[in-house]
Amino acid sequence: MIRSGSEVERYRAAKEMRERTRASLGIASGQFVLGNVGRLAPPKVPSDLIHAFVCASRVRPEARLVLVGDGPLRGEVESLVARLGVSGRVALLGLRRDVPDLMAAFDAFVFASRWEGLPRTILQAMAAGLPVVATRVDGVPDAVDDGETGYLVPPGDVPTLADRMLRLMATPELGRALGRAGQARVDEFSTRRMVAQLDTLYEELVRAGGGPRA
Repeated sequence: MIRSGSEVERYRAAKEMRERTRASLGIASGQFVLGNVGRLAPPKVPSDLIHAFVCASRVRPEARLVLVGDGPLRGEVESLVARLGVSGRVALLGLRRDVPDLMAAFDAFVFASRWEGLPRTILQAMAAGLPVVATRVDGVPDAVDDGETGYLVPPGDVPTLADRMLRLMATPELGRALGRAGQARVDEFSTRRMVAQLDTLYEELVRAGGGPRA
């Protein structure tokens, strides 16, 4: 199997931007940041992320949630954040071109989609060394090993999503270990590996076919 490759090296290289980016977002060095990058659209269910964060922040009120992206649910998300009284703890950044730098500012990547292919943002988060908490849907388990590189939760299970958020907040050393494991694994999904595998496949096909035909 040859996987569709993702540009992961840019996300490894952004680590030095962590403190600068956090400062630009008004986030103190000791605050735990849960981040997501994706469209604010029905399949992504951003409301599940927000409800789970609200549950977790009752225990850890210093935590912050950062959502990067835009989409048709932007107005609903803004209204939900205001209604739940967490406007000061949830940042809606809209579309951004500095996603590698923003990933470097996160402590964990959270993901609540109800259906997906293989999300590139999860691969990017793994490349950035982040533990991932994601729904167990479609291609997500191909990337995230439950308990090894992050946590998988049933789609729509907000209490379990909140529990895994809290688990990472309570044991940051565990999160760092999960992040390192994910970073080590993500090369399987890199563009560099995909190109090398395709090159090998083409060479094998040419040899098997007796060389190119006129």
